[in-house]
Amino acid sequence: MQAVSGTLVISLIPWLLGAFVVVSIAISLVYNVSGTWERMPSEEELAAHDADPQEPTPPAERVVLGQFGPFVTGRRDVAGGWQEFKGLMLGPTLRMTRRDHGVPALCNQGFPESIAKMVNGDITGRLKLGLTSAGLILDGTFTPQKIEFTHRPPKITRRYFLQPKSRRYRRLTAEEIAAERELLARRLRSSPS
Repeated sequence: MQAVSGTLVISLIPWLLGAFVVVSIAISLVYNVSGTWERMPSEEELAAHDADPQEPTPPAERVVLGQFGPFVTGRRDVAGGWQEFKGLMLGPTLRMTRRDHGVPALCNQGFPESIAKMVNGDITGRLKLGLTSAGLILDGTFTPQKIEFTHRPPKITRRYFLQPKSRRYRRLTAEEIAAERELLARRLRSSPS
């Protein structure tokens, strides 16, 4: 009797895995985050800009995400490198980590070159976002990692996650992206060589 139930369980494993894959793909059709997302300024950033017009409006942060089943990957190009995003979409909730790549990009964030080489490719933040508003808004938090270091000798002394910060992204439409590309192409054609 025990041998039969063990054999039955083993024979069910491929069916259960197949069912999991089918359900994951079906859920990803309902809760899909593939596309280009643009960060919306937070209330604090808008208030700071309104209080002091000299305060710069934060530059547009754009992340391109791709999804297969529950698995989500993404990329954001920055000066001197890129940010890599990886995570899972479980229902309407997306949990991702962010890794920063490129020593020049990390130096732009304030790291000395010797420390930037150590941090390059490491996790620098976590995101927990919920898909809302008919799939057009990702709303949630970004939890940055604080990396403390010494200059002499160059050494990372401590890493810890700070308090989460509010993050909100909107999905860009294909029309917005096409119009932006057309505008850029016109600027390139009209600029003197």
